[in-house]
Amino acid sequence: SRNAVIQNALLLTFGLLLSALAAGLLARQQIRVQGVLRAQTDRVEKTKRAVAAFVPRFFLNKMGYTSITHVAAGDSREVALTMIFSDIRAFTTVAEGMTNRALFDWVQGFFKLMTTIIEGHHGNINQFIGDALFALFSTANDGVVCAVEMQAKTQQLNLQRLCVEGIKVPLDIGVGIHHDVLSLGILGDERRHTCTALSASVNLASRLEGLTKQLGCKIIASEAVVSQLSAAQANELRMRRVGAVVVKGSSAAVVVHDVFHADARELQLYKAETKEAFEALAEACLRHEPSAAVQQLLKAELRAAAAAAA
Repeated sequence: SRNAVIQNALLLTFGLLLSALAAGLLARQQIRVQGVLRAQTDRVEKTKRAVAAFVPRFFLNKMGYTSITHVAAGDSREVALTMIFSDIRAFTTVAEGMTNRALFDWVQGFFKLMTTIIEGHHGNINQFIGDALFALFSTANDGVVCAVEMQAKTQQLNLQRLCVEGIKVPLDIGVGIHHDVLSLGILGDERRHTCTALSASVNLASRLEGLTKQLGCKIIASEAVVSQLSAAQANELRMRRVGAVVVKGSSAAVVVHDVFHADARELQLYKAETKEAFEALAEACLRHEPSAAVQQLLKAELRAAAAAAA
């Protein structure tokens, strides 16, 4: 009948409206769920990035972990790595006149710059120690080339400080490089632990950095580092053998090299031209009067190079 047709039409219309309303509600619910999921995913990604800042992927890979959840206090593994120890020279002079906050911001900016360089050469910061840093590399070449760029960037920063900020006191860093087997591991307990590298070699890298001050060099690399370089890699780097020296805190002599690739151009040319004569003279001095003689030799050389450039 006609009434039945009308009733069916109304029911159909009502059903369609209900379906549309349900579909709309479902779509809104899906949008809300997607928003919640995106927010949760973003939080997870931020957490992962935050965790990676404290336990870097470099460290996890070297330790053989596939997930940070596998990290446990007491775990350790021996790995052959190249170490860089770098320190800001005359830090007290650089910091004079700065407030604590200004000093912190300045050091943070400098370390951020150095970290970018280190990571660009496949390295990883293991530790910041006041105005010094300790970094690890898988290969010796990465470590040495990185040290050269760190010095070059510091010189560019000095030019900027002079031209833009009017700061005449130059910023100077020393870099010591060593290669050896280290124990990478997790120290602490279930509530608080940290990843670290332990070996007497870590202290040696620091002592080599200290040697740069004594010898007037920018970068000192051990024989262990140089022996890891291929012939092609060694030929691309400007360096010379200083000889075997006994560093502070050690009774054994270590053969060291002056990597002068980042020195001022005039000094680079001078060192390259006198490399053979210097190495022979340095070796002779070391046989008779170990560290003091070489120190005097290098100081005399710096004066000669400065005079030649004048």
